[in-house]
Amino acid sequence: RKSGLKIVMQPSFAKNSVSSRTNLICVPASRAASRMVRSIGRKNLGVALDLGQMSVFGESVSDYFGPLGDKIWMVHIMDGAPGRHLAFGDGILPLQAYCRQLRRAGYQGPITLEINDAQYAKAPEAALQQCLRAMAQWEEEAP
Repeated sequence: RKSGLKIVMQPSFAKNSVSSRTNLICVPASRAASRMVRSIGRKNLGVALDLGQMSVFGESVSDYFGPLGDKIWMVHIMDGAPGRHLAFGDGILPLQAYCRQLRRAGYQGPITLEINDAQYAKAPEAALQQCLRAMAQWEEEAP
């Protein structure tokens, strides 16, 4: 029986991996996610690309879209700093470059924003507006 339900998993650290800040070898999340999705083989199972985790692994948008392009059904975006989920411009991630890469990859699916750092507790709407303004500006600058 088919319900039409889509399941989107967010890759995290693979079992035998560690942060890129250590000297240990890690299995990139993109490869681990691709293996998992392909081995399960369900048509209704896709992947959420978390740009923050992607940066922790030292991976790129193309590292995910290469093996998983047709299975990336959501992109999770926030500006980051170690251990923080920040509004665009408040962190250290190259979000504008990531958005250009997403556009080049042809991504047109949903984007989720996670801006839950304690500094926004008193004015979450201002943090959301900051993100939306940045995204609108990037759209205007698009080639």
